[in-house]
Amino acid sequence: MRVAILNLIMTTPVEGAIVPRASNQDTVIYNMARGFVSGGHRVTLLTSEEYRPTEAENLEFDVIYFPSALKKIFKPTLLPYPTGLRKYLKKHLSDFDMLISVEAFSIASLIAARVAPKKLLIWQEMAKFQRLFFKIPAKIWYGIVVRTFLSDIPVVGMSQTAQSFAGQFMRNVSDRVVSHGVDESVFYPSERHRGYFIVISSLIKRKRVDCIIQKYAQFVSSCGFYNVALKIVGDGPEKDNLKKLAQESGCSDRIEFMGKKDHAVLSKILRDAVGLLVYTEKDLNMVSITEALVSGCPVLMNKVPLIRDRVEKYNLGIVKDDWGCEEMKMMIEKYDELHGNCIKERWRFTSKNVADTLCDICLLYTSDAADDLI
Repeated sequence: MRVAILNLIMTTPVEGAIVPRASNQDTVIYNMARGFVSGGHRVTLLTSEEYRPTEAENLEFDVIYFPSALKKIFKPTLLPYPTGLRKYLKKHLSDFDMLISVEAFSIASLIAARVAPKKLLIWQEMAKFQRLFFKIPAKIWYGIVVRTFLSDIPVVGMSQTAQSFAGQFMRNVSDRVVSHGVDESVFYPSERHRGYFIVISSLIKRKRVDCIIQKYAQFVSSCGFYNVALKIVGDGPEKDNLKKLAQESGCSDRIEFMGKKDHAVLSKILRDAVGLLVYTEKDLNMVSITEALVSGCPVLMNKVPLIRDRVEKYNLGIVKDDWGCEEMKMMIEKYDELHGNCIKERWRFTSKNVADTLCDICLLYTSDAADDLI
């Protein structure tokens, strides 16, 4: 199939700002594009100019950038207004069998719904109203725009919660849940762990890496696991504060701040870990969790990320709010079982499987795409 992916926000802003990148190779949406390519599909990614990398990239798919208009109203970090997208889609509509737009709350989704409703599939991540301006813009968008212009567009939830949320406003909600995918050629399991927990996170306050450090210190002192280290992968404005906290915890010799790593290095660190630790305040979907699962690394997490349902369903780790040293101990004691479950179920979270599933769903709903393949 000839697939266009509409994803205007390429990376998560840091403190309300877009951080320039030399390359977008390790982004979630690039990984998804490669998943389609690995299935034999031709892919074009449509995104915002503000996320263009600073260096040239050698890609297996096309990327087209659209400048954002009216930036004071439609902020590129929140709701970009892509100049020229409507004209491009009308001109090149026959070049695509399928359009996938990330989020119903997106001007790209609205434009695609007006230009090519029979080829469009919405891939929904958000599971509640965005909190900006007391949720008023989101409530207006879903209550009026979505119900008026997108209600008949098929939608796939990235989680059961997102699926239920979309069902309040849209009629063609798939009963299948499709989360972010991971490149299985980069992330793959090892046979055993090498005695450390891992945190993969931007070092910002809402990730609550400070809580993880405190719980790790309790784990070492209370449970006696002095030989189990903690590796923290990532960078951010809280780095110095977290290093100070690690020093004060008395475990600084066992806590390693590794900085930000590309996927080639990260995958090796991840597959040798006994478990990924997550204690975020508000992330809905975290690609680090799916990367861990595909790497055979179990997850110890709170109930905030929406993938919690699948972690519990397939027994891929421990899900508990306010987890502590007892749960960390259980991760070690149950490693063989949890690790084996991750290896057994890892195919579910690969980008190739996600792309194949989205294509299958597209054929069920979008008549033009189905007709083209008959």
